[in-house]
Amino acid sequence: MASASSRETVTPRRSKGWFSTHVVLVVVGGAVMIVGSFLNWAGPVRGTHTYIRALWDPEFTTGEVVRSVGFVMIFLGGFAILGAVLQAGWVSWLAGILGVALVILFVVEVLRGSGGWGDLHAGVWLSLAGAVLAILGGFSRTNTLGNGP
Repeated sequence: MASASSRETVTPRRSKGWFSTHVVLVVVGGAVMIVGSFLNWAGPVRGTHTYIRALWDPEFTTGEVVRSVGFVMIFLGGFAILGAVLQAGWVSWLAGILGVALVILFVVEVLRGSGGWGDLHAGVWLSLAGAVLAILGGFSRTNTLGNGP
């Protein structure tokens, strides 16, 4: 018979599994950033066909995919997802911040040029939403769904 003093207390540990708030937010955010880059950004032009020069020149043209704004957004979305895989919140956070900066630069140049708010299409807004989710996921790296407050 064991005495009361010899009993060990078992405390539940928080699991650090793949289904955490960080991973869900970042993977969804990164995927939305990637999908948004394939949609129309300004007028009928997709993000993957908008030349990178559009971030600093209001008179931008279309270009090849590798030198496009969409390609940069695809890279940042993948970088955010890599941060989730590595469980490194700062990587996802950095990718999200850079994604927001990219969208802001693009919107400023469209508004600076002859375009208005109506010229901005779903791709820009989806990419922005994905970047914000990546930022939130980077901040919530330690929270795990289903394990209390």
